Amino acid sequence: MSDTNRITGAFQVISPIATNTNTVNTDILEAMAKVSQAGQVLFLEIKKNYNFINNVCWIEPVEDAISDKKSTAYKLLSRRSQECIKAKLLIRLKAEDRRHLGLKDNPNRVYFMLNPHFIRCKELSLAVAIWSEYLR
Repeated sequence: MSDTNRITGAFQVISPIATNTNTVNTDILEAMAKVSQAGQVLFLEIKKNYNFINNVCWIEPVEDAISDKKSTAYKLLSRRSQECIKAKLLIRLKAEDRRHLGLKDNPNRVYFMLNPHFIRCKELSLAVAIWSEYLR
């Protein structure tokens, strides 16, 4: 197999692409199409810190984006992440779930989980259980 045909990187296993438009199942391509370009850029930035074991990702935004809720940076991060959340690409993890996953408390990070139905991980059953809690 030539180097140009090899698939490399953390995103090797994704859910099947939905080809039947009569079903309610969406795939990652349809979800990405629902998000603005700015939201897609945020998604790509978040996935740079991707853990393939449990689908957890994080971003370390500029300081104002976390601490000052009236800042432009905070509003932009919030708006773009909400786009990705509404498209069901990811969820923002609550403190309880971060502790359950053994993540250290870092005030400079915002933790997310990628949709395990779109991007498979090693601990799929745990990721699906956490994901399902947020859909209630």
